[in-house]
Amino acid sequence: MKSGLKILFCTLALAANIKAQDFFPSAKAIGLSFTHIPDERLKNANADLQLDQWAVSAPAFYLPSDNWALGGGLSYEYSLLDYTDSSVINERELHSLSVPIVVTLDSTENLKWIGMINPNISGDFEKIDSDSVYLSSLVGANYTRSENWKWLFGVFYSNGLDDDFVVPAVGFQWKISEDSDLFFGGPIIRYNRNLSPRAKLTLGSGFASNRWNTQASYAGADAQRDIRLRAYRLSAAVEWSFSDKHSITVSSGMDFARELEITDRNSSTLLEGDLDSTPVFKVGYNFKL
Repeated sequence: MKSGLKILFCTLALAANIKAQDFFPSAKAIGLSFTHIPDERLKNANADLQLDQWAVSAPAFYLPSDNWALGGGLSYEYSLLDYTDSSVINERELHSLSVPIVVTLDSTENLKWIGMINPNISGDFEKIDSDSVYLSSLVGANYTRSENWKWLFGVFYSNGLDDDFVVPAVGFQWKISEDSDLFFGGPIIRYNRNLSPRAKLTLGSGFASNRWNTQASYAGADAQRDIRLRAYRLSAAVEWSFSDKHSITVSSGMDFARELEITDRNSSTLLEGDLDSTPVFKVGYNFKL
């Protein structure tokens, strides 16, 4: 699992760069989404896991200038986690609140710098302490080589999915035509194609992960547990803008290489195992302000 984490963090550096770029086009929009991941069995235990997630995101502020921009937002996710063995996970309702802040600077005509810091609080929200808070951040750059080709660089830090980790990465964006483009960064791939003036197809692959810090009763005593879910996701999504301000997105895909890890307050592993691959369904709505 540790070697897999190294790949995960390398690609997260590129994913964070793309997320920072996507922030400003959506900085004046409110987004809602629902994701359903059906029951699947943990391979080394007699237990099943199902996950439903509702999410909402909204802009907090946006300050543009001639060659720089600063923006911030709020994102909240409510998760219903059904695990059939309550002696291992005695939690069902979980929450995550993040406050991304992004800054961009046009250094030259071809070079743009990007910085992002994203504090996050995640858990059952019954007790919030330092173990419930983690931080991810990025310093990156986009170098435009030509009208159709852009190099992406980034150095990513996070303490949320494992121990403190800093990693660099490189990728590219290729504008294939007026109606399509491709992002490539190792296991993270995203292909966009405009199907019509109001419809867009996105084919993608990347890592999907969640982490929660929880406090619950186990064997008659309160205990703290960290729950981590990781997977590699392939998906296809269609976005339809049915007016200038409103759009909906429908997505389906598969999660592979799924892993569940549970640790206690001392970071000792209580459970570590693989989950069967499973389909994923998601629907979203965006309202432009």
